Formats: sequence, C-alpha cells, structure tokens
Amino acid sequence: MEPIATRKLTLERQGGHGEVFVLLGCPQQDEHGDFVCLLEITGLGEEHQYASHGVDGVQALQLALKTASAVLDTFTQQGATLRWNDETNLGFDS
Repeated sequence: MEPIATRKLTLERQGGHGEVFVLLGCPQQDEHGDFVCLLEITGLGEEHQYASHGVDGVQALQLALKTASAVLDTFTQQGATLRWNDETNLGFDS
C-alpha cells in the first residue's frame, strides 16, 4: 500500500517505549462501484491491516479513521499509553 497519510504515535508501556505508525491508503473504487480505504497500523507487536468500505471515497476514509481510533482505543485499554504530539488525544475522532 502506498500511503496518502501517516501518523507517528509514541507508545509507552510496561517494559519500554516505541513508535506506532498509522498509515492510510488512498480510497479506491472496487469492481462493484463502492470504495475501499486501506489502513495499516504497525508497532503494536504485530502488523494490523484493515479495509474500510464506503459508498464513496470520503465515507471509506472516514470509516478507516474510525477503525484506527477503535483499534488504538482497544490497545490502550490493555494498559498501554499512546501519544501524538505529547497528547493522549490521538486526533482520530470524527
């Protein structure tokens, strides 16, 4: 996937620090006329890839951002702290 946007987060958890990258792909029209936006999250121990589908490119992108927020929220509920620009608000709210 060639990302159109990337966000770098700082990961703090028991045992150390690291970086998490959220990459968004350009929404593409599929064979059925709908759109899909690829999302990749790395740095959480394993690579996570998701495909968000929408009726147009904007909806697919919005859903990819909501997916990123949900995945990262789940990870923080397990005891990790994620920061963007030294803030815990990661900026994926819609």
